[in-house]
Amino acid sequence: MFGKDFLKFSKGFSLIEMLVVVFIFSILGVVSTQIMALSLRGSKKVESVVDVRAEVEYSLSTMERLLRNAKKVSSCTSNKIDYIDEWGKSAFLECNISGKYIASNSASVRITSDRVKIDCSNVFSCPPPQEGVPQSILITLKGQNSTLGTGSEGSEVIVKTQFQLRVYDKF
Repeated sequence: MFGKDFLKFSKGFSLIEMLVVVFIFSILGVVSTQIMALSLRGSKKVESVVDVRAEVEYSLSTMERLLRNAKKVSSCTSNKIDYIDEWGKSAFLECNISGKYIASNSASVRITSDRVKIDCSNVFSCPPPQEGVPQSILITLKGQNSTLGTGSEGSEVIVKTQFQLRVYDKF
């Protein structure tokens, strides 16, 4: 019973068949792991972009509100703007180059949080006013996530706005 007849009836997988199956499953495992990693990385990037955009837009709206109500812009450089506020007090907004954040007045009152770094190269632009037209101001904020950096999960957001000061005095 254990002779040639037994080999006819015993069925099973050969070593080659088993190796092929293991190889196919290992390829499927590697591909699914890569897809999962890419999906998680994309999710982190989207979350980072949303957070940075929210921070930058909040800062921009705060600066716009402060400057739109200003009576006068005293001086304007690429990273600092001095103005007279709506109550007649001297104030300024500054992009701190060493800390890479936007601050108001004493430079200790941060407008941007520490989760976002601002590029201070060219934040403010004040074109010369035209006759009969209020002073206009252009603000460009370029921020990036300070915790994730510039890697594949990092994000960079650029937001611009241009507006005119309110006119308190008649021309």
